[in-house]
Amino acid sequence: MQRNLLAIGKLPLIAMRFLTVSKTVFGIVALMWLSCTRVEKEELVFQVLPFENEVFSIEEVDADLPLSSSAISMIEFINRDVGFLGSLNGELFRTDDGGKHWTKPFDFSRTSRFQIFDLCFTDDKHGFLAGGLPQFAMSGKDPFGGILIETFDGGKTWKEIYHQTGLRFFYGVSALSDGRLILCSNESGNEYRQWIRESSDTGKTWNSLFDFPGFFSKCDFKGDSIAITSIDDISNNIYLSTDGGRSWNNRENIGFSSTLKWADEMCLASQPGTTVLNISPDAQNIHTFARLNELSVLSIQPFGISSYLLIAVGSDGNFDIEGNLIPVLKILWTRDNMQTFDAHVFKGIPLNFQVVSSFYSKKEGYILSDKLLWCKMK
Repeated sequence: MQRNLLAIGKLPLIAMRFLTVSKTVFGIVALMWLSCTRVEKEELVFQVLPFENEVFSIEEVDADLPLSSSAISMIEFINRDVGFLGSLNGELFRTDDGGKHWTKPFDFSRTSRFQIFDLCFTDDKHGFLAGGLPQFAMSGKDPFGGILIETFDGGKTWKEIYHQTGLRFFYGVSALSDGRLILCSNESGNEYRQWIRESSDTGKTWNSLFDFPGFFSKCDFKGDSIAITSIDDISNNIYLSTDGGRSWNNRENIGFSSTLKWADEMCLASQPGTTVLNISPDAQNIHTFARLNELSVLSIQPFGISSYLLIAVGSDGNFDIEGNLIPVLKILWTRDNMQTFDAHVFKGIPLNFQVVSSFYSKKEGYILSDKLLWCKMK
């Protein structure tokens, strides 16, 4: 699953902050210089009307969200009813009715800077959650480190099973087909490095599997396939494994990636501004898969052969009365390998909103911005 989180900042510079599922700790800026008109604030009402055609449908969930979208670090649904929200200050929320109501089964708020990054389940009961303190790790003053917690009852109760103090945080966790657990860690000292650890006893003991330089940017898991992008002093690099981390291929200087997603026998990476890249599993063959003018792709979801759903942000070319460019959220779908797109546009979304998504099947999932949307491909 993709570890992905984005935010829209003050415009005319659209600033996107990445944390990880939706999970990242860096910002990028996409310049959006457009011919614009001014719009009164009263017109900016984020309304979601039911949408349906022969391919795709969107419904707004009447959700009593426990926190604002700007405070959310991740979302993960394991089916249409059961899902989880992680906050930037370590709170974990659970829903059993498709997002309408939420409870708080675990709270890391002993430190206001702890962030929940990733969540995975091996079945409907057994799951793991990874997190840490990226702000302190980046500054070299992390007193707490990374933490992994476990549940045996579908996320109703949780127990801490692995805690690494020092200059590190855990940003990715995944269960592989051979029963191993993979944990991705960002560590800082004299230089930033990524460490991939494996456990064959469900997290009781850990062995180092692979490490490489740079600071975490994005990661995605699909079965036994792992994709990670890492930023070093001069470039953004990609590392790919299709055998659960036992062997790796890498490619340097692919450009900053705002999205990373395994799809069939390739890995897709989107770059701010327009481009979606198709990367072969050996990381040696890269070509442009699609160009989307004046849009930044936040998430890519495969929906079968040649079919994809993309979540993107841009502008409708209008300013509000305070001089901010008005962002729009676009949900696009394609059935011809991104040669052509159809789109549904949401206007009036608030500035500084987050966008996170979670698809629990190939055809259904949730998108959360200022509202919770349920999406289905037919």
